[in-house]
Amino acid sequence: MNNALAQLQPAPEHALVDGRPVKTMPVPHTAIVQGDARSYSIAAASVLAKVTRDRLMLEFDRQWRNTDLPSTKATARHSIWRRLQRTARARSTGAALRL
Repeated sequence: MNNALAQLQPAPEHALVDGRPVKTMPVPHTAIVQGDARSYSIAAASVLAKVTRDRLMLEFDRQWRNTDLPSTKATARHSIWRRLQRTARARSTGAALRL
């Protein structure tokens, strides 16, 4: 989140955070627990983030076949990222891939 905030031009004067306060946040912020249910701005950002993630997962599936990403795109869990890392490592080294 800090990286995303640092890239905004002009720099934000204040941020809304879905969840608890973030001690390392470089700008003043308001933390809202269950923010996507209580703030239209946070809910909209959540939808954009999920749509972007789903598009990335589909693109990853096009690049790395047989990873079964489209069926699990709505729940991008740690196991999916491990499979992607193994796929990328196998492709870069020429090693056999075991999913």
